Amino acid sequence: MPQDPTLTGPNPKSNLSIYQGDDPGLQEYIGVFRRRWPIVLIVFAVVASLSFLSALLQRKIFESSTKLVVATKGASSSTSDLTSLLSLGVGRNVDTQVEIINSPDLLDKAFHKLDPSVRRTDFAVKPEVDLPPSWSYDVKSREDTDVIIITARAYTAAAAAQFANEIASVYRESDRDQNTESSSRAREYVDDQLALTISELKKATIELSAYKQKTKLVSPSDQVSMTATNYITLKQSFASAKTDSEVARQKESKLRSQIEETSPEILFAKVVTENPEFSLVRQRLIQLQAQLGDATAEYTPQSPEVTDIRDQIKETRNRLRELSRTLITSETSQRNPVLTGLLGQYADAAAGRIAADGRVDSLSRQLLQRENELKNFPEQERLMGQLQQQVDVLKQQFDRLSEARLKLILEERQIIASAIVASRARPPLEASSPKLGLNFVVSIILGLACGLAAGFIRERLDTKLHRPEDVERLAGLATLTLVPEAISETGAARLYMGQVDPGHAFTEAFRLLRNNVGFAAPDTVLKTVAVTSAAMSEGKSTVSVNLAIAMAMDGKRVLLMDADLRRPTIHQWMDVPNEIGYTSVVRGTINLESAVLPTAWEGLDCLPTGPLPPDPTEFLNSQRSHELFKVIGETYDVVVVDAPPCTGLSDMQVISKMVDGVLVVASLDSTPKPLLISTMRMLRQAAAPLLGVVINRIKAGGQGYYGYYGYYGYYSYDADTTPTSGKKKRKDQTTPKKR
Repeated sequence: MPQDPTLTGPNPKSNLSIYQGDDPGLQEYIGVFRRRWPIVLIVFAVVASLSFLSALLQRKIFESSTKLVVATKGASSSTSDLTSLLSLGVGRNVDTQVEIINSPDLLDKAFHKLDPSVRRTDFAVKPEVDLPPSWSYDVKSREDTDVIIITARAYTAAAAAQFANEIASVYRESDRDQNTESSSRAREYVDDQLALTISELKKATIELSAYKQKTKLVSPSDQVSMTATNYITLKQSFASAKTDSEVARQKESKLRSQIEETSPEILFAKVVTENPEFSLVRQRLIQLQAQLGDATAEYTPQSPEVTDIRDQIKETRNRLRELSRTLITSETSQRNPVLTGLLGQYADAAAGRIAADGRVDSLSRQLLQRENELKNFPEQERLMGQLQQQVDVLKQQFDRLSEARLKLILEERQIIASAIVASRARPPLEASSPKLGLNFVVSIILGLACGLAAGFIRERLDTKLHRPEDVERLAGLATLTLVPEAISETGAARLYMGQVDPGHAFTEAFRLLRNNVGFAAPDTVLKTVAVTSAAMSEGKSTVSVNLAIAMAMDGKRVLLMDADLRRPTIHQWMDVPNEIGYTSVVRGTINLESAVLPTAWEGLDCLPTGPLPPDPTEFLNSQRSHELFKVIGETYDVVVVDAPPCTGLSDMQVISKMVDGVLVVASLDSTPKPLLISTMRMLRQAAAPLLGVVINRIKAGGQGYYGYYGYYGYYSYDADTTPTSGKKKRKDQTTPKKR
């Protein structure tokens, strides 16, 4: 009876799989190489040959280099900041100079210094192009140094060295010209700025001098201090002069009162008149007092100017006093002596008052003048400071421009290139390319890589199964046995157990299958086992026949039934007629005992298909067909059913409902992976009682699978002798009976 596949189906990771690879990754690569070695070798030979041949046919290329040591930014430290900004040819970055050398204009100029014949022959340049090829030069800097390496390549050694030296020479000439032009432009600029600065400095100096003359400011801070001191002195003198003037006025008034009160009895006639000379002297005294005030404001009190005026004032006062004593009055009678004394005192008092009043007026004007000066000093000092600052800035600018002009003149006269040649290029003794030894190795590696790539691509494009582990992975079932490729001693296409050495791997494969079928479902009594495959020609009939023979050799009563109602082959394997069989019994035209035919193997009967029905699926699914499967399962110990392939047919889904177990046969290098996947999907959808996978057509020595059976060689037999162990001949070593 059919069983639940979840109970009878083996675990895909079961230890029933006999394949034990030491290194699956390495074996996978070896397997790919063994299967695809023709395409690997062909691609390897073609690619390696073409690669090495192309290297042999290449023209020899010679390479030569020139080394330059260049001036970088640190080289112009002694130059002023202004000169550094104006002189573009000094202190460039190394990478900047590399880019300048790599410029097309410079390279073209160096290339055209070569002879036209050299350009055409040694660089293979066409006349209409006449430009340096991109492969002919290489300019780069050495890391962490100021060294630039100019490398040139050509088909001759002399041309390579000449081109490298010409590039260096053109660069140095261009750099020198550029530096000279840069310095000349900088000097012209400095000359223009210097002339403009001189003009502005002259103008600012004239303005400052005129302002000093106008304001009489020389040293503003000292002059302010002196003026303030003078103002305080004048203020004190003014207060003292006012006091003197008031005292003199009071004295004069008192004397006038006394004169008026003096007795006039002794006076016959008296006329008091002012002497004209007295008026002139008095006016002179007032003028000298004013001059003294002005001189005191401008000069120090001890200066000769001030001392001289004071002397003149003293003389004028004495003169005024003398005039007042002798000429102040005229009398017509005898003068009163008392009155004469009073008149003298009065004259002195009047002279003192006049002098005091003049001094007060002079000091008042001087105080007013000093107050105005003190008020104007801050604004004058600010304006003068601005003019002085402008003059100082222009002087500094003049000094800087003069210094820069001098250095630029010296630099212009001593200009040199920013780079020096550390070593000139020399014609090389050997060609730099092609390097035949290296090219040979590269050709071998390239050919091998391309060959392996082609092999793996072909492997990936191949959808057929090539490894037992792929079968197990895609089927999700354990491998019950590996059936090797083998042929009979007679060379027949069909091979039966017993036609090869008993220790042969072919025989051992079916012994192992016989045992593993029982182990695959230990809790189920397997009475009927169907053998199917994903497609035709996978070897399912070979497996069915030899499994049935192996079961019969184990002493069981076995029926080999052909249920492939489309292309039956069991009658050919068993060499029996196919006129009657399974279909005849189902139709009721004959009974089971009459339809079953004996075979050449003891304990093994055969039930061929009989006449083929028009609709095999409906025929298999009929009630009588189900009943027949049940009857034969009860009649025989084991029934091996050769079922049709699964792809494109639904017959196997029907058969899986009537058997106790299903074996799936997959043939290496034959079964497509998609077909195996669809077969397993179909069988699982039908809940088929899957037992495991039988992998057919294992090649001898292929990936280590065939070698699994090697240890069976211990049980070697001769065709006509007994086993080396001395025991009697085993039952499963019998040969087919002659019919």
